[in-house]
Amino acid sequence: MNDQERFEAAAQLLAAKGIGANKFMLPIFRVLSKLFFGGRPPYFRNFGANILSYAIIVIPISGLLRWFLVWSPEKLPLKGFVVITLVTGVTIALLGAASAEYLKRKYCLPKWEEIRNDQPGRTSCRTQIS
Repeated sequence: MNDQERFEAAAQLLAAKGIGANKFMLPIFRVLSKLFFGGRPPYFRNFGANILSYAIIVIPISGLLRWFLVWSPEKLPLKGFVVITLVTGVTIALLGAASAEYLKRKYCLPKWEEIRNDQPGRTSCRTQIS
């Protein structure tokens, strides 16, 4: 099974679990996934890869917004800007990755390699969160 077929099977599995397509794969994640993670949705990546993908998105966006809306007009020091932007970005990335990990366990989602077309919605799991 290639990555595109596996992605479609994952979408069917998530739909069967009640997770809509817009929730599990935002457009920016589709681009990043194809570039860096082989097309895996966040629920099928490990925790570190999710932190990295969220940080790649959040840090530049929050940094640009913060720079143009707060820092530049106030002429505040650059060092403080960098520290606050990194702390904010990493915090949001950790929260996003933790959310994906929680939902992965809550819905008892299989590993990416275990997804098959023939059994959408059926998984066996021992660590399901109720």
